[in-house]
Amino acid sequence: MPSQADDTTTPSPEQTTETPTPMSGPRILADTEFPSWSGDRFTVPFDVVVQWIVGGAPGLVGLYCLVLIAFGAKASVATYRDTPFLTAVRVLAVPLALLYLFDVGPIVLLQPAVRDLMWLTLVFSVGVIVPIGAALLVLFVQYGVLDFIGTLMRPIMRPLFRLPGRSALDSLTSWVGSYSVGLYLTRKLMEDGFYSRREAYTISPVFRRSASASLPSSHRHSSSCTCSR
Repeated sequence: MPSQADDTTTPSPEQTTETPTPMSGPRILADTEFPSWSGDRFTVPFDVVVQWIVGGAPGLVGLYCLVLIAFGAKASVATYRDTPFLTAVRVLAVPLALLYLFDVGPIVLLQPAVRDLMWLTLVFSVGVIVPIGAALLVLFVQYGVLDFIGTLMRPIMRPLFRLPGRSALDSLTSWVGSYSVGLYLTRKLMEDGFYSRREAYTISPVFRRSASASLPSSHRHSSSCTCSR
């Protein structure tokens, strides 16, 4: 006869559940920009998310980028705020985006070296980086992560490079991740008054030699500029 002494069983390790510890906002934000291993490369999680979106749904990303390009061309024509040359470039970008989206057109434009660079690398990456980066940057400022990094790295960045301490975040993001992410952060911080023009033009060539060309030619400092950190 089987023993009926004790019917209680000890739960197996697979059956035990633990309540996960919630992560605070600053911790999550810091984890998006500090480097880590992803597969066989060393990069920042933000770059991993961008590449995952671009590689996981290229059709949707392409359609989304086409809509952005079309709205940009329409706004440029309607507002007359851009130069005639820039307006013409934005208008011509719409049919070019259609050719790349549907993979039709002259063979010279569809060569892998041309199409992959212009469409898959530049348009796809920037189209995904800008909205995600804008949201993250706002949270970085609100949670004080940007000021913390600026205070922490100022004793290193200011004497060595004559740059604010927060520029270490831009450089780190570009070196181990994507240069587009670092360049976007630099331009946005300059527009928001965190960098002077000299500092932004000093930081941007670290990412790519031609990066300074994408910075605005004129910049008005914010009244609450915090360029010293």
